[in-house]
Amino acid sequence: MPTIRPALALACLLLGDPGATGQTPAPDQERNPASPTSARPTDLPAGTVAWIAWHDGARVVDALEALTTAPDLPARVRLALGLARAAAVGATGGMRLEELAHTLSPGRAMLGLTIPPGSDRPRPFLIAEQDGGDREGLDKLLDRLPSDVARVHDDRYLVISDDMAFANQLRSDILPTPKDEAGDGPLLRGAITAAALQRTPPQREPGGVFFLGPLQAAFADAAGLDFTLDLGAEGIRLAATLHGTPLGRGALSALLPHADQPRVVPPRPEGTLASLSLDRSLAHLLRARDDLLRAGEAAQLGGGLTIADALSGGSFVEGILAALDEPFTLFVVAHEPQDNGALEPRLFDLPGFVLVAPLRDPEDQRAPELMQRAFGNLMLADGARRRQQELPSFVTRKLRGPGDVEMLVGEPIDWRGPEPWPVETTISPTLSVAFGHVVLASTVEGTRRALQALCDAASEPGHRADTVVGDHAELDPAALAAMLERNADLLVFDEVMKKGLAPAKARRNLDDLFGVLRGLGPLHIAVEPGPTTTRMVLELEVAR
Repeated sequence: MPTIRPALALACLLLGDPGATGQTPAPDQERNPASPTSARPTDLPAGTVAWIAWHDGARVVDALEALTTAPDLPARVRLALGLARAAAVGATGGMRLEELAHTLSPGRAMLGLTIPPGSDRPRPFLIAEQDGGDREGLDKLLDRLPSDVARVHDDRYLVISDDMAFANQLRSDILPTPKDEAGDGPLLRGAITAAALQRTPPQREPGGVFFLGPLQAAFADAAGLDFTLDLGAEGIRLAATLHGTPLGRGALSALLPHADQPRVVPPRPEGTLASLSLDRSLAHLLRARDDLLRAGEAAQLGGGLTIADALSGGSFVEGILAALDEPFTLFVVAHEPQDNGALEPRLFDLPGFVLVAPLRDPEDQRAPELMQRAFGNLMLADGARRRQQELPSFVTRKLRGPGDVEMLVGEPIDWRGPEPWPVETTISPTLSVAFGHVVLASTVEGTRRALQALCDAASEPGHRADTVVGDHAELDPAALAAMLERNADLLVFDEVMKKGLAPAKARRNLDDLFGVLRGLGPLHIAVEPGPTTTRMVLELEVAR
C-alpha cells in the first residue's frame, strides 16, 4: 500500500490532465538501440520498461481543444467537457490548462515506468526540463501533491517519483542533451521494452490463438516497441512498430497464409458498416489444434469438426477449407427497413454479417457441392431442433441473385404470434458460390449486396482489386449511429430494465452517443507484418 497512493496521485496529475502531454525531440538511437525511433530529454534510467516523451505540453492542450470542441458534438457532451475543464482549473488553484502545461512541462519531458536493478517493484517517474518555466507557479502546483510523493527540482529539471531516494538518483544521473525545437513532428513518442512485452501470458483458447496468438508471439520475441501519437482537429493517429521479429513464429506462423505478402481483398458491398480482414488460416488451426491448444480445447474443437464432416459428407478441412484461398473477409452490412404490410414490426433490425473468401480453383465444382450439402443438412438439423423447442424455424429454398447466380437460403417462416417478431426472424442464412468466391451471410440482403459488388468488379474492364498486407479493420461510425437509431426503442427498453433509468434519461444518453458517432469519420486499424518488424496503426478521423 505505501506506493499505491503516490503512484495514483502521479498518474492523476500527469495522465488525467491534458496539460501533461506534448511532443518529443528527435530520436537518440545510440542510447536506446531497442527503440530506434524513440526520443527522450535525457538518458533512460536503468531498468526502464516503458516511457512517453514530449516537447511542449501546451501543444497537446491546443490539440485536445480542437478535438473536443467540434461543433457536431451534442450540447450535453460539450457541457460535460466544459465542466471537466472547470474542475481541472479548480484542482490547480485557478491555473488554466495552458498555464498548467507550460508550468509543469515548458520544455522536453518524459513519463516512464522503471524496475530498478535488484528490485521487482515498478516505479513511475517524470523528468521534465524547466528552462524558462514559471518557478513560482511550479512551487504552488507541487505543494498540492500529497507529502509522500517525492519531488526534486531546480532551475534545470523537475523529477517526480514515489520514492525520494529514487528521485534523487534520477536527478543525479541525468545527462544534459542539446536543446532542440519542437517542429511539426508527432505530438507524443514512446516505447515499451522487451522486458515489458514478454510479460503477457500465451493464448491457449481457440479464439485467443486464432486472433491474437501470432501478435502475442511477436511481442514475446520483440526487441522493443516504439510508438507515436498525433491528435487534433482532423482526428487521432496512433502508429507503433514492433522491432526484431516477424509476426508469428514456429507453429503459429502457419496461421498466416500470406504473412508479409500482399493479398487481394473482395470489394466492399454497398451499405458496409464495418469490415474485418485477418490474415488467418482456419484450416491450419484445425489441423494443428493438438499442438496449438490445450488438450481440452483441442478435443472440444475436434468434436465440432466431426459434426462438420458429417454435415458435409466429406472432410470439412480438406474438402471445403482447403479449396478456399483463405482468409475470409467479414463485412457488416446495414439492413434497409422494409414495409412488411400487415405483419408485426420486427423487434430488432440486425445488420447482415457477410463472409467472403476466394476459391483456389473456380473451375473445381467438388468444394461447392460439399458446401451446399453441408448448408442444406445444417438447415435440416437446426429446423428439427427448433420445432422440438417450438421456436421459429427456417425453410430451405433456392433464389436467384445478381448475375442470375444461385443462392441457397434458409428462409424464416412468417411470424404470426402475438409478440413482436423474434430476433431469429431477422436472420436468413444464405450461401452462394459465384464469381470465383464463396459468400456466406446471415441475410439474403447481405448476400445480394456482396454478390453485386463481385459482379460489378468482374464485369468492369480493367478493374483493379484492392490489396492489403496483414490485418485490417474499418468502421463507419456515422452509419453505425443510423443503424442504432432505428433500434432506439429497444435500446431504451434495455437501459430501463438493466439500469433502472427513466425512459427519458435513457433516450437522452442514447441521443448523446448517436451524436458523438455522427461526429466521427472512418476508423481504420491495421497490423502489417514485415520481414523483421510489425507495424500497427490506428486512425480515427473527425467528420467534416
